[in-house]
Amino acid sequence: MKYQYFLGIIMATLIFPLTVYSTVNSQSSQTVIPSLDKTIIAPGGTTTMTFTITGNNSGGTINISSGVNFTLTTSTTSTVNAILQSSACTTENHTVTIPSGLDSCAVDATVSDSTSDGTYKFSFSSSDFTFPLVDSLTFSVSGLGWKQIAVGYDSTCGIATNGKTYCWGSNLQGQLGINNNDNTYQSTIPVAVDTDVEFVQISSGFGINCGVTADYAAYCWGANNSGALGTGSIGGNSAVPAQVTGGHSFKQISVGYKSTCAVTTDNYAYCWGSNLQGQLGNTSYGSSSLASTGTPAQVLDEEGNPISLAQISMGQFSACGLNASGEAYCWGANNFGQLGIGNINGDSNVTCTEEKNNNQSVEVSCFPYAKPVTTNQDGVALNFNNIKVGHQTACGVAKTDGETYCWGDNEYGQLGNGESGATAYKKQPTAVEGGQKFLTVSAGHLTTCAINTNKKAYCWGANAAGQLGIDTYTDPSQVSTPTAVQHVELFNSIFEGSYYTTCGVAKTGQGYCWGRNNEGQLGIGSNATGATCIIDTQGTTGLCEMLPTLVETPAS
Repeated sequence: MKYQYFLGIIMATLIFPLTVYSTVNSQSSQTVIPSLDKTIIAPGGTTTMTFTITGNNSGGTINISSGVNFTLTTSTTSTVNAILQSSACTTENHTVTIPSGLDSCAVDATVSDSTSDGTYKFSFSSSDFTFPLVDSLTFSVSGLGWKQIAVGYDSTCGIATNGKTYCWGSNLQGQLGINNNDNTYQSTIPVAVDTDVEFVQISSGFGINCGVTADYAAYCWGANNSGALGTGSIGGNSAVPAQVTGGHSFKQISVGYKSTCAVTTDNYAYCWGSNLQGQLGNTSYGSSSLASTGTPAQVLDEEGNPISLAQISMGQFSACGLNASGEAYCWGANNFGQLGIGNINGDSNVTCTEEKNNNQSVEVSCFPYAKPVTTNQDGVALNFNNIKVGHQTACGVAKTDGETYCWGDNEYGQLGNGESGATAYKKQPTAVEGGQKFLTVSAGHLTTCAINTNKKAYCWGANAAGQLGIDTYTDPSQVSTPTAVQHVELFNSIFEGSYYTTCGVAKTGQGYCWGRNNEGQLGIGSNATGATCIIDTQGTTGLCEMLPTLVETPAS
């Protein structure tokens, strides 16, 4: 029995070898953590991450005979350049060595990335058992990500995670908001808007950008030839944010072609700017005294009563809004059925006009007051979670059945119902095909995009400038059903702009833009690279990006 006992001990030792821990001053043993991995989401661009490693030094000194290594790797195969900096530790080749006797080491890792998902994996390891107990491994990220990006005609703006608003692209009418009146200036990278206020929501249009603050003040900057800044006057562009007049408390704002709308905290809607087609919804239109106004005017129904709206969207010549129950109302031009009321007619007592590129005007059917959108094309009553108006199209995600519906012009397949052509317009909400359940939808200029319940982005409609994000602009040049955006897997938000440009905020917080880039509106650091695409309806060629491309991270 004695020999069997000792044989058992020997066999156990061979199978389960003893781990020897170093002893500090013979007072205590230290637990060894041979490796520790940490994955974080970085907002992209150039990002500084600070990590602090703290060892357990209770009862004596720490003995690290061969150092502790901190290695930076990525979860993708894309290039990552890391610069590690520390005054107390040795850094070389993406590795940090903690010297013997040091119980804490704080290191900055500055990362310039071109990864598609912005995910970084930090591996922390030691080569021997004299490594001390790790009390903490702390990461903080100081690089900037994006909360929201809004796309206009030739400029784009975004709210960064530091609370500041940045714009990029053309500054022809001061729409970058940087207090620069040089109308030849453009920026291919985000530049900070010159203001002390912080915006919680922004919107971009035709040379106009607007935002609302946490205390419900609205500001606009850029073009004011039709009064769309809402400062009480018409004419005189503003190169810095100017507060909208009237003393209203606005919670959401939406900019269109030459008009702007907003809703107040007590759920009333106001619009200002051009009113040639009744898009202000205040019962006036065309050449009347309120054809253009620089002062917010309340949206009214057919009887002249204010209507209650909780959200609003201004398109090119029409607008729509939802009340607190999700009931939709639309007003303005209706020549393609974009009001969703079942016809392409207008008020018989109203004559609205549309400005053409040749400076000619044509008559357009319109309603200069809010009309209810009651049913889809099958006669089923609809309520909506959200609504977005584009060029001559509107779309919304229904509360009723979770389907996405679009209506209006469908020449390029922008309704997503599998049809296209000059006569394929729909006068009532028509279901988008493809079987996807979307959370939000964004109708733009001849193109529509949406994010499904899995945060995957889809676009459909015109693709002449690569704005669908499917790595081509010619084959196909348009699609009539939702098609998955390539290169970036997950999005928190997406915005199809007013002219051939699309942007989105990825789940990582990174900003991506694609499509037309002739004015630097993609914010990718250049407007001199990319494919040569068709960038407008006149067939003009210019440079574009056909896949989501990372927006440059602002310096501060």
